[in-house]
Amino acid sequence: NMISKAGTNQWHATAFEFLQNRQLNANNFFNNFVGAPRAPFVYNQYGATLGGPVRKDQTFFFFNWEKVSQRTLGQTFRTVPTDAQRTGDFSSTFDATGRLVTIYDPLTTRPDPARPGSYIRNPFPGNIIPVDRISPVARAVTQYYPRANVPGAGVTGTNNFFAQGSAPLDKDVYGIRVDHMFNASRRIFARYTYDETFRGNANFYGNEAEITTSDLPFKRYSAVLSYVDALRPNVLLETRAGLNRYFTPRVTRSYGFDVTKLGMNPQVNSQMQIQSFPYFNIGDMNAIGAPYDDQLIQANDSLTAAGTLTWIRSAHDIKFGAEYRLYRANNNQMCGDILTMNFNRGFTQGSDPNAVASNSGFGYASFLL
Repeated sequence: NMISKAGTNQWHATAFEFLQNRQLNANNFFNNFVGAPRAPFVYNQYGATLGGPVRKDQTFFFFNWEKVSQRTLGQTFRTVPTDAQRTGDFSSTFDATGRLVTIYDPLTTRPDPARPGSYIRNPFPGNIIPVDRISPVARAVTQYYPRANVPGAGVTGTNNFFAQGSAPLDKDVYGIRVDHMFNASRRIFARYTYDETFRGNANFYGNEAEITTSDLPFKRYSAVLSYVDALRPNVLLETRAGLNRYFTPRVTRSYGFDVTKLGMNPQVNSQMQIQSFPYFNIGDMNAIGAPYDDQLIQANDSLTAAGTLTWIRSAHDIKFGAEYRLYRANNNQMCGDILTMNFNRGFTQGSDPNAVASNSGFGYASFLL
């Protein structure tokens, strides 16, 4: 239920602002406990209203506006290929115990003469994949990975990329109501409200291959028309019609991406339900590419029409009427992978291809091949 304010014969105006930020807010308990500073935060909520007569004693208006602007800091640690790994050089890739992670050549897979029914592989000389063995597609996708900018953890070098970015939240609300008095017993009013909210997500990769969800706008429209007529001193007619619409047109940031930019077959474009940057789930690295559920189009409507008749008879109030509602929910969302490719250590582990070890094979090496 919504009650809107009407204008009067007098002019009235208001203005307000509500502010929060790092300087004014207290630190939270857990930050204080570990000695961490207050996180960056900016929140502004402000607006104004104006109401008054259009024609004295007959037509009035009331307008309201409100805006919310919030800025919070998003941060992340991710694992990305090192400069050496990008060229196929894994001579400095170690497991958690400090052992060299050996990369085996899958093209050398052959039966193990010492163990019938088993297989064996040879490692790449120097633990380096030759340049001519690196997939052109893998090389193109790698360009969308940012460079490592921190040393990373221990000897493994994981979490070697730190990024931060703004996660904005913006909201604008506009409302206008107009009342008109035909006479003392008949009046009509109309109201229209528009609400647009934008929820942004930080793009840590800085390009269309970012793996977090794309920005999400919300748009809401609301309108009502009401007519009231005192048909007789003891009979009152009230009618109204209303519309509410909720619209969320979220489109993945890589929508329309042409996979030929990655050296892939152009026919792949037509095979994808939504043409976008493919999702590469690469072992020992953070993934890269469009999230599987990023595409979302919602358009939900609610329409109402109602009429009420109130009859006052002696000591009794008799009220009756009818109401009609129509709900339309139209949703279009990707509920499965757009195009996902997975790469694990199995393609480059050895010397027994079926033996798993922390110092054998590497997901990103499998991806390069």
